[in-house]
Amino acid sequence: MKSRGIVLSERIARNAFYSFTRKGGTIKRNVAYGFKTPDWSGWDWKWRGAAFSAPDPKLRHKIRSKLIAYRFAPLYPGFWIRPLHSSEPVEEQFSLFIESGHTVLMEISRIPEVSVPNLIRIWNLDKISEIFAEGIAVLEKKLDESSGYPPEKAFIEKMNVGGYIIGILSKDPLLPEMLLPVNWAGKRLRDLFTQWESVINVLSEPLIEKIFQRGED
Repeated sequence: MKSRGIVLSERIARNAFYSFTRKGGTIKRNVAYGFKTPDWSGWDWKWRGAAFSAPDPKLRHKIRSKLIAYRFAPLYPGFWIRPLHSSEPVEEQFSLFIESGHTVLMEISRIPEVSVPNLIRIWNLDKISEIFAEGIAVLEKKLDESSGYPPEKAFIEKMNVGGYIIGILSKDPLLPEMLLPVNWAGKRLRDLFTQWESVINVLSEPLIEKIFQRGED
């Protein structure tokens, strides 16, 4: 992380102290945003569509990667969709692609082709459900094991297990409940992760206090 400009290090005597750079702070905020479930209670079945065209393979990959990061899914080649929610800053994030003429965003009232079976296929929800089950099993096991961890072990678990679960959470499309399969485990996984993280943070705090500066901007 240091080599990519995410953290700063400062050595005083034999001790190394670390803090997040401006770039690192931005990444932290983006990660936090990425796992926040929108309030879909008033959703009116409007969708955001993203049509894109780019001859350059690298540019196409960049656009697709951005669409995946913001949990769009391909309805047709070159046309991706996501339920419309005003809290998601899609226009801002795609502004460069829009200005260059490679992407067009639009609002759509209804999409006849969209049904729960189609959504399961489009967002690959069956496969995600299997991955969620694996993550839940890991967290349940870790919650049983972690109570006696020393700070060093807790910190290692925080980085390794935490990174693994965040990778799983990033696959959650965060769709309105009425569009999800029955017994969708996304909330269960997030709740377990929050519970485990609160435990592991307390256990690892003595070590973290030694190696990380407190005052992050």
